Amino acid sequence: MRMTIFTFSADGGWQTIEDFLAVPDVSDCAEERALAGFSKYPALSVGDTEGGAFCVEIYGREFGAASRKQSQYEYLVAVDVGDSGEFIAIPSLPDLLEFMRLTIPLCVTIDDWRIRHEKYMAEIEEKLNSGRQK
Repeated sequence: MRMTIFTFSADGGWQTIEDFLAVPDVSDCAEERALAGFSKYPALSVGDTEGGAFCVEIYGREFGAASRKQSQYEYLVAVDVGDSGEFIAIPSLPDLLEFMRLTIPLCVTIDDWRIRHEKYMAEIEEKLNSGRQK
């Protein structure tokens, strides 16, 4: 179980805070997010959502939704790097935009590299297979 998560703000940078999402009787991250008032589904997903190389998913607060827990954060970002995932709490829209300015180019670059790598590997496999058939 997580004990801390990260928070990011444009003026304060990166910090570690107590995990306000954690609920002792809940093991599902989607349910933890919902209980804290964040949407079930990401409002934005950027990067490799299928292969898990690097992905950023942004969840917004559902204002007016009944939530078991209250939070001072308007946004929650899930960052997946390979097999590891982290949540980042973001206080406001300007902070989210700064976070995106820093991370989205990285997501796009890694995803582009992955696509090119897969294409290159498919071409190599095709050439190897055509050489075996002769």
